[in-house]
Amino acid sequence: MSEGNNKQYILTAVDSEHGIIKDFLEESFSNREKLINLSNYFDLIFSSDNENIINAFLPEFIENYTRLLNQYEPYYINPAVTNKILEVATKIISLNTEYINLTIISNHIIRIEEQLKYLTNILNGTSGAKQDGMTFPVLESDNQLNNQYSYGILESISVQIRKNKSGIKFLIIPSESQLEEKIAKQINDAWENALNYLKNNKVITLNTNYEVLIAFDRKAGILVGNSLGVVLTIAFIEELLRYHNSKMIVDAKENIAMTGGIDESGKIISTSKEIIRVKTEVVFYSLTRLFCVPKANELAAEEKLKELKKDYPNRNLEIVGLVSIDDLLNRRNIVEIRKIKLAVRTGKFIRKNWISAVATVLLAIIFAYMYVIDFDVNPSFISARGENLLIKNKNGKVLWTKNVKYAVIAENNSNYLNSYCRIYDINKDGVNEVLIAGEIIESVNKIIDNTFISCFDHKGILIWQYKFEDEVLSKRENLGNFYSFTIIDTITMNNKSLLYLIASNQSTFSSAIFPIDISKGEKCAGIFWCSGHTNAAVIKDYNSNGKPDIIAAGVDNGYEQQVLFAFEIDTLNVSRKSIDDYFIFNYPEAKTLAYVRFPKTDVDIYFETRIPGVSQGSFYYDYVKQAFRFSTYNDDIGENAHLWIEVDKSLIDVNVIVDNQYRVLRDTLVAKGKLNSPLTDTKEYKQIYKDNILYLQHGKWAKRDELK
Repeated sequence: MSEGNNKQYILTAVDSEHGIIKDFLEESFSNREKLINLSNYFDLIFSSDNENIINAFLPEFIENYTRLLNQYEPYYINPAVTNKILEVATKIISLNTEYINLTIISNHIIRIEEQLKYLTNILNGTSGAKQDGMTFPVLESDNQLNNQYSYGILESISVQIRKNKSGIKFLIIPSESQLEEKIAKQINDAWENALNYLKNNKVITLNTNYEVLIAFDRKAGILVGNSLGVVLTIAFIEELLRYHNSKMIVDAKENIAMTGGIDESGKIISTSKEIIRVKTEVVFYSLTRLFCVPKANELAAEEKLKELKKDYPNRNLEIVGLVSIDDLLNRRNIVEIRKIKLAVRTGKFIRKNWISAVATVLLAIIFAYMYVIDFDVNPSFISARGENLLIKNKNGKVLWTKNVKYAVIAENNSNYLNSYCRIYDINKDGVNEVLIAGEIIESVNKIIDNTFISCFDHKGILIWQYKFEDEVLSKRENLGNFYSFTIIDTITMNNKSLLYLIASNQSTFSSAIFPIDISKGEKCAGIFWCSGHTNAAVIKDYNSNGKPDIIAAGVDNGYEQQVLFAFEIDTLNVSRKSIDDYFIFNYPEAKTLAYVRFPKTDVDIYFETRIPGVSQGSFYYDYVKQAFRFSTYNDDIGENAHLWIEVDKSLIDVNVIVDNQYRVLRDTLVAKGKLNSPLTDTKEYKQIYKDNILYLQHGKWAKRDELK
């Protein structure tokens, strides 16, 4: 097929899919399914490689896409699906257009990549996190009549019991007639089983007048048949014991998911093989360590688990088949049953008398307005406005702010913003913390030193600060210890979460790359010294040996050039190669995986620029092109006149992209006879640049055609 015919074929396909995707977005139940299908449609648009087609078909759905991306989490689904979503999102932010808020989409990419990295660690058995309370898998369906289920999530229930004037009253939130109809029998059966258990064990004196609030915390998914009866029964038992200030409590262990209905006698009811297989997959891609299923479904769940572990053999997940509620309550690896000390119970009783009415009213208000008011206090992403960093929840609500000077620059540059502030869950408790590097203006008279990196909790309260104070020497001068920070990324090694940072000397040329323990803000062993400022870096398996490496961009003051280099992440206490006067003393020369020097251009030489730089926030890895990119920087000619340097993932082959303002500047100098031909945006000029790039090989510098 010719190129013209191929483009016409793609245009026809895009046009044909347009109506289908529009109807799907209006009719589909599952937001996750919507995002997946919309991403596939966008990928089809991008395959045209035609700017007119992209600009014609993309804008209509971009607002919907951004909203769906905001709601997306990579849990409960195969990481391959998320990688495809990220691939398309990366293509979107590479567009130079005004109709897309690139900052918001970039922030979503960063958040999803962080979550995906954490999920991957769980799947590989290298980390885990505590998840209190019971969860149960809820399936999302796009063909409910035929019971065809594709994806799902883990849902949880909050139960609150209070006194009722007469009889039993159940209040369900969300209060939808369809939802109530689906679970009405399970609520009654679960309630009766809970009462029977407590009566048989004679631990409390029950009455007949209760008002029971049942809230589905995530309010998502489809409750299939009678699949939540077991969870409801345990939740009722737990809450009844608390309500009556019992001497005994029942608590489900952490990181447990359950599924299964319950009949009047307490027997656990099985579901279909197809549904249990999908639910097992949902649980597999979560924090869960133990999945309780009906005994009749245990074999099907085990079979599915075996299939899934072919890709992730180290995933720590156990399937437990249960026959009845009594069977469940007799297993101490699932629930804990213990007595409470008298002093604790007395304290609860005293508090209960005077705050119960207030608590009940507050709970009712929260439940009544939970659709209107956003109570999510968990930081999800950061944006910049003016001189403020805005820390927001996943719905975009501003939780708190910090005043920083660099926010002005970062407002329209997500890479720049990402270099100075990040959101991480440092202690894996499900609540995020915020890391901010640089000067924070707390008040008129109080400024946090810009040589610190600071960690704040979800309320904006300082947890820890770290300051880099190492001092080193070179032949030419004693290098001080006044350093500022740039954030690289986090990685889990030897069951410890490490934050990798770049420290750049504010008074002279040295910089260092090193890790700190993110939970404590304490420096860990190992440091990589550079004789020049390092602007940014990424953590990536450069040499495809299954181990992480660091690839960084910056300058070398000795060579007076921009540089790109890679080294193994566990490289300890070394210094990057430079000329003798600038080499950092008392450290051996680093054995880099790659080291590339980029030449000064004739424009740099004309303006007598000593060291051209790398634009802050410009260095990143393009997953679509599988190449590293950065833009050059020269104070003497202005920040908007630059070259984009694109280097393939091997750090050998280079592509030069000429920015329009750089082209105008240099071509004007050529026209005036100040610089020699050729003109700038030509193969000849780009080749001159590439011919002068130097690569370190076997300890010696070589040009591209000299490499072995």
